Amino acid sequence: MLRHYRAMADDPRLDAFQRAIAAAVRPGDVVADVGCGLGIFSIFACRAGAARVLAVEEGPIVEVAREVVRANGCADRVQFLVGRSTTLAPPERARVVLFEDYRLELSTPAVVRTVADLQARWLAEDGVMLPGRVRQYLAAVEDPAGRKEIDRFADRGDLVSGVSLLPTRRRAFAEPFPRRLAAGALLGEPIVAREAAVADLQAAFAIDAHLTATRDGQLDGLLSWIDLQLGDTWLSNAPAAPRSAWTPLLFPFETPLTIRNNDVLQATFEVAPFDEALVFRWSAAAAGARVAAHSLDSLPLLRPPSRS
Repeated sequence: MLRHYRAMADDPRLDAFQRAIAAAVRPGDVVADVGCGLGIFSIFACRAGAARVLAVEEGPIVEVAREVVRANGCADRVQFLVGRSTTLAPPERARVVLFEDYRLELSTPAVVRTVADLQARWLAEDGVMLPGRVRQYLAAVEDPAGRKEIDRFADRGDLVSGVSLLPTRRRAFAEPFPRRLAAGALLGEPIVAREAAVADLQAAFAIDAHLTATRDGQLDGLLSWIDLQLGDTWLSNAPAAPRSAWTPLLFPFETPLTIRNNDVLQATFEVAPFDEALVFRWSAAAAGARVAAHSLDSLPLLRPPSRS
C-alpha cells in the first residue's frame, strides 16, 4: 500500500496541483481534500493560507497522513475525517474542494456520485472545485507490441503446457488495456470525445466520429486519455505528455485493420454503467472493413441453471 502512495507522490502532477492550489486558496479559506492519501494536497493548502483543511480518507493510509501532516507543521489546521465523503457529514462547507480520484475510465458510477455529492454538500456556494473540467480524447493507434502482449500465446498456437487457451483469446481483446504509447503510435490527430465541468460528469456517454489517418499503418485499437483542468493549465496523460501515474487506456481490436494515409475511419465509442463498473463498446470502419468489440464479452458470466 505505502509503495503505491509513494509512487503517486513522485509524479509531475504534484507541481501542477501545488501551483493550482496556491492560486485558488485564499488566506482564511476552508479547504476539503477528498481522498487525501498521504496528505500532500492538505499541506499545499495550508501553505497557501488555508485556515482549516478537512482531509477525508477512508483507507488506513490516513494514519500515515496524520504523521506526514504533523511532520510538516500543519497538524493544527488539518482535521482528518475517516470514511467516504458520501457517508460523512461535512463539519462546514469548503470554498475549495480538491478531488482528483478520477479512474482511468474517468467517470465510474462511484466517481459521478462522489462529485455530485461534493457539489451538493461540501462545496460553498461561491466555491471552486479542483480539477474543474475534464476532457477525454480518442485516437486511432498502431501498437504491435501491445497486440503481442495481449495475444501473448499466439506464437504457441494458444497452447500452454499442452493446454489450449484459445477460448480466452477473444475475451483478452474485449477489455481495455492500460497502455503507455509514444506520440508516434497515433495514426492521426486525436479527437475530443467529451469535455465537461466535473459537476456535469455522467457515467454514460457515446460518440460517433470520423478520424482521418495521416499515415499508412495498422489500426490495432483506440487509445483514450484524459486532461484535467487546474486553474489556467491542463494536466494530461496524453502520449506526448510527461510520464504520470495515470495511464491511458487502449481499447484493442482482435483483428487489426490496414489503414492508408487519408483514410477516414468511422469510429464509435460507447460507455454505460454496469452495477458499479462500466461496460464499453468500440468499433472502427474504413475502406469497407469494420472491427468492433464489447467489454461484456470479456466477462465469464454465469449461465442460468438448466430447467431440464
